[in-house]
Amino acid sequence: MATYRDLNFLNVTKYSKVVAFTLSLLEIISTFPEEIALVWPNKLDLMKVVFLVNKYSPLLDTTLSITLDIFTYEAKSCAIQYQILAYWYITGILFSEFILIARTRALWQFNPFVTALLLGAGLEMVALVLYITHETISYTEYPEGPLLRIAGCLPSIQDQDLWPAYMYMILAETGIVFLTLFKWYLEPVDLKRGRLFATMYRDGSLFFAIVLVLSVVNLLVMLFAPQDMSSSMQMPLRVIHSALCTRVLLNLRHASKSTSDGINTDEVARHASLVFNHGTAPLGPDDMDISFDGLDC
Repeated sequence: MATYRDLNFLNVTKYSKVVAFTLSLLEIISTFPEEIALVWPNKLDLMKVVFLVNKYSPLLDTTLSITLDIFTYEAKSCAIQYQILAYWYITGILFSEFILIARTRALWQFNPFVTALLLGAGLEMVALVLYITHETISYTEYPEGPLLRIAGCLPSIQDQDLWPAYMYMILAETGIVFLTLFKWYLEPVDLKRGRLFATMYRDGSLFFAIVLVLSVVNLLVMLFAPQDMSSSMQMPLRVIHSALCTRVLLNLRHASKSTSDGINTDEVARHASLVFNHGTAPLGPDDMDISFDGLDC
């Protein structure tokens, strides 16, 4: 029987999922006008599909997660729904990672060596993460009815073994930010001042800083917090990871659009969703070399 203290830990986990659901909904609403202006006019292609899955999939994650806590009372139903959630959760993160890989390829102007490096690392990440998820789910024991009615499905599952998957994604994103900073180091001074490249460097650095902090916190919670709240950071991390990838792409569309239709670049910067305080940066001579039409990054 769960103790009063255990129920408090469970409530922390459940509240974190409600917070994640709320953040996901607010993110979808807040970026919807930009999505209409910058994404909808483009033809349907791979990057558009990736963008839409990345943006809207966390809403399904958080909804299913809350449903597992509230409406799941049988072990068989818990097992089926949890497996669906686990694979969908990982798939959504991999879609987000694909956006970062595509952005890094564009930053390196589709350099064959960098493309091969990113492709190899990406395939390795997919295989490793899916394998770890499959192995963890295969050995998961699901609680019986009485405990399910008290605790819900997810908090009763031993999911600490998933930590290597999160660690690998941290390493993958560290590699991406290294490639970003190394490219910045190699670029001529005039090109560094360009709006498009400045946006790519700025957003890449900000994304890494935020996700790194949250990922480390998530790992610490998974490994050292009481089991009843070991998954409390997973849904917030998923939502924020997706939101940042969404804003990275929208900002690139803003910056790319400003280089081709005469929009004032300061006006673009003020309306971008993910932005630091920065001075005016004139367009570099090579800002037009990379096309983001249709999100072809």
